[in-house]
Amino acid sequence: MRYILILLLFWATYTPMHACDVCGSNSDNVFGLLPMYKHFIGLRYQFRSFHVEHPPLFSFEGASYSKNYYHNAELWGRYSFLKNRLQAYAFLPFQHFRQNEEGTLSIGQGLGDIRFQLQGILLNSSDSAAYKLRHSLRAAVGIKLPTGKSVLSSSTGELLAPNLQPGSGSIDIPLSLIYTLQYRKVGLNVEANYRINTKAPKTSYQFGNRLTGNLQAFYRKEAKATILLPYIGIGFEQLQADQKSNIIQDFTGGQSLSATIGGEIFLKRCSFGLNAALPLWQNLGAGYIDGGWQCNVRALYLF
Repeated sequence: MRYILILLLFWATYTPMHACDVCGSNSDNVFGLLPMYKHFIGLRYQFRSFHVEHPPLFSFEGASYSKNYYHNAELWGRYSFLKNRLQAYAFLPFQHFRQNEEGTLSIGQGLGDIRFQLQGILLNSSDSAAYKLRHSLRAAVGIKLPTGKSVLSSSTGELLAPNLQPGSGSIDIPLSLIYTLQYRKVGLNVEANYRINTKAPKTSYQFGNRLTGNLQAFYRKEAKATILLPYIGIGFEQLQADQKSNIIQDFTGGQSLSATIGGEIFLKRCSFGLNAALPLWQNLGAGYIDGGWQCNVRALYLF
């Protein structure tokens, strides 16, 4: 009887591999290369894919594998004031997450967590044609509200894993720092984003804090009223381990390094962007998670 109780206790406290947030979280507070217009409203879409190995619970079991696909469509906009020194951003995401594990399909979808950020321009000489060497420095702070559902269940009635939920269930704080340097037609854009995640009251789950960094080298080509901005770059992600009820979750957190390529086209009243990224090196979920390629597409209306 004692061994049965021990086994039941172990089973009740066991946290499955699905709890990992590495394969489910998105780089949702990345700004990228933006025009210097005062206001805009736009749509952007992000796709990410992962291959995950789920280690067995007992020695006599075999490992299982899943393919995870994450789609994030987002309505976002910017409004500038105080002579463009302050810029207010708002983001409304829609999430669609799919996990196929040994033929078992799990889907989590719905509106995600709304975010707001206030960005201040600390340094800016990019709007002056008198300088061959121009640069700008911007910093932003914001808040992510728990508007997305975080306790959705599967078709079998089981609670979906945190990485498949449209929302985190927590109030989080996104921070950003962006520096752009341009000499004539070439330039560098450096962006660092850090998100402070808190514990979700309903589930006691807390995603680890996330640091993302991007370095992009771009070339500016002007043709009449059109500006082309092709670029190549490198991106880095550092994720801390998740916690549930203040207990560190195994197989969460990690680091990755990716190569990126893309481009932006700026017209008089709109702009379009596309980029793709492929991992160069990664250590996600203690090596049990392999990230695949990802892409981002966006369109802006400027006014």
